[in-house]
Order: sequence, then C-alpha cells, then structure tokens
Amino acid sequence: MSAKVASHKFFLEMIKMIKGFLVWCATYDLWSFLSLTILVSGAIIGYFKLYRPRKSIKNFLVSYECERAEGWNFPLRILIIFTNHTGKSLHISSASLKLKGLRPDPIATVDESTGKMPIKFPRDVFKNGIKRTLPMDAEFYLEVDSFVGSYVPIDPKHTNKEAEKALRKGKVGVLECYVTLLPRDQKPTIYRLKTKPKKRLTVRNSPK
Repeated sequence: MSAKVASHKFFLEMIKMIKGFLVWCATYDLWSFLSLTILVSGAIIGYFKLYRPRKSIKNFLVSYECERAEGWNFPLRILIIFTNHTGKSLHISSASLKLKGLRPDPIATVDESTGKMPIKFPRDVFKNGIKRTLPMDAEFYLEVDSFVGSYVPIDPKHTNKEAEKALRKGKVGVLECYVTLLPRDQKPTIYRLKTKPKKRLTVRNSPK
C-alpha cells in the first residue's frame, strides 16, 4: 500500500470518527452540556480577570492623610493621593470610599443604598478671571510618574483622638475604583481595585 493511499484511508477514518462523535453528542443531547460548560468557564474567567477586585496594582500607589482646618467648608477630611509609577498612562474612574469607623460630614454626598462616598477629581475652574481648582470630575487621566489628590469629608464633630484611633487601626473604610492601564502598543487592561488605608496615620492640623 502506497503512502498516498494510506494517508487517504486515514483521512476517511478521521472523518468517520468525527461524524460518529457528532451523532453521539446529538443522541445524548451533549451539545447543551458543552455549551453550558463553555458559558460557565467564560463567566469564571471573566470574573477573575475583570470583576474580582485586587488589593493592589504593581507600582500604582494609594496613600492617605487626614487633616483638619476649621476655616474650610469641610473642616475634617481624609486626603487620598493616587501616584502612577506603572510606566504606563492610566485612567481612574468610579472611585469611592465607604467609611467604617468614622461618620461622613452631614452635608457630604453619600450613596444611601451602598453607604459609599464618591471621590471627585480636581478640575480647574475660572470664575470672574480667578482660577480655582475644585473636585468635580468622576474620572481622571493620570500620566506616568505623576499624582493626583482628592478627599472625602468627615464629620467635624469627630475629635482628633477619634479620627486618629480609626486611622491608626486601619478602620477608616474601603476604597474602590477602576484603574485602566493604557500601554502604547498593547490593549488596555482594566483592574477593579479594592483597598483599605494603611494603619498608623495621624491627623494633621492645617492653617485656615
């Protein structure tokens, strides 16, 4: 038997086997099972890749401070500083802080259904020829090796001792946001970040 005839015979046997497998799947309704398996596998991979939160992102730093200044509209604040040392530009969106050991300022914006306080990013606003930087944007584009800061207002009735105790024990709350890394030659990568302030922070008194 020549090699050409053997190859042709093997090809026919493979087609016969595949046909038999398809008939078997149709007979026992395995297509539904295979479809369900593929769907569940895709959902699990998507959850771990996109939705499952991460506690940190390499070289994306989040730091916290707490300061009090009686002359401000919000006298007591938790400052949140985002620093980008990832080597890629990135986009921050849907940032929020859910307080745990402290109360929000009575006039602050709080989502009643979740208890989360939205974090707004700074924007330059001009009024009557005067430039002011106000926390207004829900998203921010952060260049490489740069940082941006924002804050959430805390109930000024808290004493410095109460605020320091919560900060020192790391019981301020939980910060959540979406971070999209934007490399030049690759597709964007989206991470869901869920992290807590580090312990041993102190309240800094600022001038009015």
